[in-house]
Amino acid sequence: MKNLANALLNEMLSSGNLEAVEVAIEKLKRKKEQKDFAIQQFGDEPKHEFKKKGDTYQEQYRYSTRISGKQVSFTSKTPEGVYQKVWDYFNTGKRHLAKNASLAEVFEAAFEVRKLDHSKSSETYRNEKIDWNRFLKESKLVKMPIKDVSVYDLTEFFGDIIGRGCLTKKAATKPLTILKYTFDYAVENGYCEHNIAREVNLGRYNFKAKEEVDIFSDDEVDTLLTYIESLPQTVYTLAVRLDFCFNMRIGELRALTWDDVDLDSRTVRIHHQVVMQEVNGKRTTIDLPYTKGGRESGIRELHLSDEAVEILLELKKINGHKHYILQSKGKLPITTKHFNNHLRAFCDECGVTYHSSHKVRYLGITKMFEAGIDEVTIQKSAGHSTIDMTRHYNRDRRACSVDVEVWNNLFGRQKRA
Repeated sequence: MKNLANALLNEMLSSGNLEAVEVAIEKLKRKKEQKDFAIQQFGDEPKHEFKKKGDTYQEQYRYSTRISGKQVSFTSKTPEGVYQKVWDYFNTGKRHLAKNASLAEVFEAAFEVRKLDHSKSSETYRNEKIDWNRFLKESKLVKMPIKDVSVYDLTEFFGDIIGRGCLTKKAATKPLTILKYTFDYAVENGYCEHNIAREVNLGRYNFKAKEEVDIFSDDEVDTLLTYIESLPQTVYTLAVRLDFCFNMRIGELRALTWDDVDLDSRTVRIHHQVVMQEVNGKRTTIDLPYTKGGRESGIRELHLSDEAVEILLELKKINGHKHYILQSKGKLPITTKHFNNHLRAFCDECGVTYHSSHKVRYLGITKMFEAGIDEVTIQKSAGHSTIDMTRHYNRDRRACSVDVEVWNNLFGRQKRA
């Protein structure tokens, strides 16, 4: 391709056809972009092989993978042809969708492209598919040509699923998120002109009141950690104890390496995360160079408490020669599933109600609010990209009893002497 490109450009330059030169340059840029994209998805160039046809063998190049449980192959006589097919399949929407493609058809195409964003775990995408099936799959919207769906249709849809306070606002945002990126994809690929999903105002509906968030109480934390400390210390006992020392996401905790920790200054730097992604049909652990909070807001430095330092020193004895602090077997850190399974077992053994690793993070942020720390500091500490997300934890924090004397001072009418 390189020699052909050079010959083409030389011929055009000698002819003085500058417009043709510009077109050729754009084509070459696009071909390079397609090649880089394909190699990023598959990790290498396509396989060079020979396919038997009759009594002869034909040269071909091939990528093969599984997408949504189906075997998909991209083949061509040239590598450039394979790159083009991969690009078309994932990015351009040229998957034989008609101009009057239904909302369901466009969603499937948009969803495949969305899964290429490795900043989210495969669990996130599985949940989105569940939400699609729960809210949208059986609705009358999905069979409509996406270009014919109106704001009125979406308003009617949300009125039906929300009902009279039958759904929380948080639950209603799930199908709205799906509709937003589906319409984004439709606009980008010419199936409709405007993203009408972004005109939907959920504030007009009456939602179901949110239930109080159930997290560990102080007594439960004390009982749980006292029990874990009495056990022979392993990577998992120490991992659970360490989690209670922070308000990190579990993907951030699992990603910690010894280079991230400075025991002398008693700090730990959060700047990456470990997630599970489906690559070529297999679930694979990937260490991403950024966190869920974003490339800027997610980067932060946290202090190490005396307890955290003690736990890290214990882990140093076990895993000091390994890359990850919470590494069990092999070269990868412990999984979220195994972490939560051990946490559940510890809770069952000491009679404490189980809550997941996410609720441990929830507890840490809640305790900061209860300590009177300002929300901007909490936002930075938690790695939230917006202050609204931080306020979400404040709004849902644990209810606590109010002292009778405090109540009287607040609301009691002071009688004159």
